[in-house]
Amino acid sequence: MVHREGWFEERRMKNAYNSALDRAIARSLERARIELVPLELPSGEPPSRVRGKLGPIEIARRHSGWIADGPLPLAVARVLYKHPVGRREMRIAGRADHPAPEAPWIIWYTARGERVYPVHLKGRFRTTCEQSPGLVHMSPPAIFHDEPTKIGATAYVDLYLIDSEDGLQVFGSVLRAHDVDQLVRPAWWARHSSSLSTAWLAGDTSVAPSAAVASVTPSAAVASAAPSAAVASSWEDRDTEPMAPDDD
Repeated sequence: MVHREGWFEERRMKNAYNSALDRAIARSLERARIELVPLELPSGEPPSRVRGKLGPIEIARRHSGWIADGPLPLAVARVLYKHPVGRREMRIAGRADHPAPEAPWIIWYTARGERVYPVHLKGRFRTTCEQSPGLVHMSPPAIFHDEPTKIGATAYVDLYLIDSEDGLQVFGSVLRAHDVDQLVRPAWWARHSSSLSTAWLAGDTSVAPSAAVASVTPSAAVASAAPSAAVASSWEDRDTEPMAPDDD
């Protein structure tokens, strides 16, 4: 019986990419020399059982293009932006205006996983925690400092939308050239999607409060937030001043 179960598992893995979409995604990722990661069940939109991985960066197909998320070092993001294909085909935070890797589209984290915000956003952050603690229920600890490098923080870009296969190939090439494929996603990154957006805290109503509520309007998210005393005090505890698939 054990042998038969093993046979079924082997057959299941061999059939992991058994749809035309999955095969097309796998071919595109392979052409870009991006590692393939099979999923147990279809996920995403469109649903697929194939993902890509380059070090800490995870890549998924979308109806139009690709989404790449994970902590990409700012220095590499700047190289991508200087590349003509990168500037044209890769959009930080999915923005149609193709912003440069600059504030408020870069994020800062300490080695311990504390997110660093500018000091002037402390009041808005405090108000959000007090009025809607559930909005940041799973968010990482937050500290406030205007010179993050002085406290050992590192700058990242956390999300790209890549609009073409050319863009995907350049993305993979640049990341490999800078050894991003040798990096490991830190454990604390799991909480990043719940962290409050710097742009939202600064008053940009075109963005969601956090990636975790990206499909919910800010007002609806605030109204539905559930209490969480633990997160409401996190900033106090660590306060610091000074594309359609191809099928060839």
